[in-house]
Amino acid sequence: RAHVCVLWYPIMRPSVMAFATVMLLSLSRSALAQAAIDSASGVRGVLQTDAQGGVDRLRRQLPSITITSSTTAAVINSMVSAATARGSTALASFSVVSNTAITNTQLAGLLFSVTSVTGDFTVSGTTVTQLSAPNITSIGGTMLIANNRALTTIGLPSLSTVTGSLNFNGCNGCQMHNVVTLSVNSLISVQGGLNLQYMAKLTGLGTVFSQLRTVGGTLTIRTVNYATRWGTSSTLGQLPISFPALTATGGLSIIMNEISSTIVSFPLLASVSGSVSISSGYRVNALRLPSLTSVTGNFQLSSMTVLSSLCDFGLTAQGLGGTIRIANLPLLATAPAWVVTAASITPSPSVCSGNSHVNIATAAEYTAYTQAPVAGAALGDVVITWSAITNAQLATILSTRTQIDQLSITGATAITAIDGSVLGRLTSIAGGLVISNLPVLTSVVAPALVTVGGAIRIENCGTVTSANFTALTGVGATVQLLNNGRFQGLDLRSLTTVNGSMVLNGMNNMASLNVNSLVVVGGTLNLQYLAKLTGLGTVFSLLRTVGGPLVIRTVNYATRWGTTAALGRLPISFPALTSTGGLTMIMNEISSTVISFPYLVNVSGSITIQSSSRVTAIQLQSLQSVSGTQSRIIIQSMSVLTSLCYFGLEQSGFQGSQVIIQSCPLLARVPVWMSNAARITATPCTRPPTATPTFAPTSLPTTLDPTGSPTSTAPTRQPTTQPTFAPTQAPIVATAQPSMQPTFTPTLNPTETPTRSPTATPTVTPTAAPTFFPTARPTASPTQIPTLTPTTMPTLSPTLTSSASSASNGGGGGSTLIVVGVVALVVVLIAVTAAVLYRRSGSEASSQRHEPAWNNPLYDATEFDPNADVMEGDYMDPIAGEEGAYMDIPIAEESSATGGYMDVPVDGEAGTSGYMDVNPVQE
Repeated sequence: RAHVCVLWYPIMRPSVMAFATVMLLSLSRSALAQAAIDSASGVRGVLQTDAQGGVDRLRRQLPSITITSSTTAAVINSMVSAATARGSTALASFSVVSNTAITNTQLAGLLFSVTSVTGDFTVSGTTVTQLSAPNITSIGGTMLIANNRALTTIGLPSLSTVTGSLNFNGCNGCQMHNVVTLSVNSLISVQGGLNLQYMAKLTGLGTVFSQLRTVGGTLTIRTVNYATRWGTSSTLGQLPISFPALTATGGLSIIMNEISSTIVSFPLLASVSGSVSISSGYRVNALRLPSLTSVTGNFQLSSMTVLSSLCDFGLTAQGLGGTIRIANLPLLATAPAWVVTAASITPSPSVCSGNSHVNIATAAEYTAYTQAPVAGAALGDVVITWSAITNAQLATILSTRTQIDQLSITGATAITAIDGSVLGRLTSIAGGLVISNLPVLTSVVAPALVTVGGAIRIENCGTVTSANFTALTGVGATVQLLNNGRFQGLDLRSLTTVNGSMVLNGMNNMASLNVNSLVVVGGTLNLQYLAKLTGLGTVFSLLRTVGGPLVIRTVNYATRWGTTAALGRLPISFPALTSTGGLTMIMNEISSTVISFPYLVNVSGSITIQSSSRVTAIQLQSLQSVSGTQSRIIIQSMSVLTSLCYFGLEQSGFQGSQVIIQSCPLLARVPVWMSNAARITATPCTRPPTATPTFAPTSLPTTLDPTGSPTSTAPTRQPTTQPTFAPTQAPIVATAQPSMQPTFTPTLNPTETPTRSPTATPTVTPTAAPTFFPTARPTASPTQIPTLTPTTMPTLSPTLTSSASSASNGGGGGSTLIVVGVVALVVVLIAVTAAVLYRRSGSEASSQRHEPAWNNPLYDATEFDPNADVMEGDYMDPIAGEEGAYMDIPIAEESSATGGYMDVPVDGEAGTSGYMDVNPVQE
């Protein structure tokens, strides 16, 4: 519709009226026809005056196209016909808002002939899947493309300049998660801001904005390419956020959230006339700002949880106009010295080495590197994103290097092996090691690598089968292997410490894991979907501390992925673990029948054990504390579990909020306080005796003899087995490891009594945590779990022996034991009497002998010397024995011995416990 508004003066002169009449009649027939087309297409013509205010001509303005929610399909068709008739033209403005009737074909027809828009360009709230304007070269105002939920393709291949701002999406709630293709390859300049938001599947920004040089306003990127939720795992991390030609911007704001990219790269960005804020990059391991010299505002990095290096960072203290803030970068291993000081980073990362960086993203960059290679054995940050790089080309860059600040290899589709030919000399990485999205990679081997200051991440390499870091001893951050479907074995045999988390997830073919030296995991230990992994008691035999939660989910479920031969035979066991930040076990089809944490004392979080149709026993007998006011204990859906009596936690040690026990139909015996807290009815557990075994060694042997064999008589060498005693105190951290590994694991047989060379274990459930701590891994997993609660304590001294068969047979066994005891007592009394007589008449040499006590409850000092300064029941000090004889030695405060059998040299100090050879004192 056309509207004409004419303003009349109260008194109109006839000459003016005549002039107006002549002008209107002079319109040509073609002009009238064009006016009709313009009317149909929503284009207006207006009368314009010259600078003097007189009407000198009728000028037709550039056409505008406006489509609203009420514009019908028929009207849109007429607009398309008019646009086709006009041919190539510029528009004053273009607006399609909230119209769900317009089709891809209609939109393409309206835009095909448009070469420029002098005003604003808006397409919002439509149902189109494609937006194509192949001939538009410039936008004079603002461009907004938002809230087109079905849109998959945006094609603006000729667009070079935008005078206003350029907005793709622009608001939360106006998502365009299906956009996978954005073509603005000719874009050079945006004088306003550039806003990219909520386009989850959009990838490859380095190609999209390959020519963009300047952004006058703020460059904002938020939640672009977060494949974990909206995209596909195949794109996870392989496409960096990169603006390879950008030199200047009015500000930089990147809020990553779940962005899948692992690299943020602005290689030529020199100046930011505003502030820089980059945050929430949970996968970004490389930040490249090598050319940055000026930031007039503030600089902030926060919540970049896997970023390990800031060494490829050109900004200096003199170039920063505001302040610098670094927060929540837990894995940061290397940074410039001025950044460490100015941002007060704690703990302080290492200072950047100053070594040259290598960044290969294209064939041209590789060629440039080969023409001027970096000399020496050390490199700074090495970032490889060139998809076509080969094994040989990678070796050209890395094979002679021994030290690298950071190494990241992502998206290389031709690399088949990263092995000794590539990393054979590499001994240390100051930052992190990232290997991601290498689709034909089969193996990773770094035979000489000893330390990694940052994280190790191997993910989304579908064909890799193994990774071997046999010399690696420490990782400063996280060890993470994810979504490597054919992965079979990980060898970290020398690794003792992981300061961050260890995450092994989504590798159902992994049957081999060697972390047998691992002692500490500072963060979470997450073992999920490792169907064929068995024997955790051997794998984690020395693991003592997990700082975060220990999570086990669907590990060793032989019924589906493993073999029926393994069904139920291999327990989930962590034989040395003493503390963890939480315990979550979602068993599902796990084949294990036993969950065993025999020395776990403290859990600073919740305990959740659920969903098992096979677990019959939960062994947490040493548990003393579950801390955290929001902590919970959840035992749920354990269909064959019958007892929680080996759950050592007392009510006083539980600081949490709730105990939940449900869907455990066979559960009959539960500690009283737990059944009350969970509001269930169960038979109370019988409390174990409060007494402790009479023979409880306080330390382990310092050495082990592989040839010795304990017998009923005292051996002349050390035993080859570890004493099978019941612990009496909390575990303590051992200061040294034995030189050999024990070859025997306690079986806790309740029918035997300790002898001089213990072959059985008292059947007492410990009333306190053990005083020792395992210092070496056992060579075999425990073969059985105690199933009986002892009703009596061993009452015999370790110097007496008893037969298991006699003990189990009743009458005859008891008489034999009494006879043996009496005979032994008589023999000992005779020997002691002879020793006393000899002492009274002994020579001067005998008085110079050391007089070790015979620490045995059979000898009461008061029986022989009523006036002695001892209490009834104290042990007497006999004379020294004969050469080669054995005797009990009292605990020596300053002794360095750790227990067991040992040889004591002449005038040597006594051990802390156990048996030793005693030789005559030499003059």
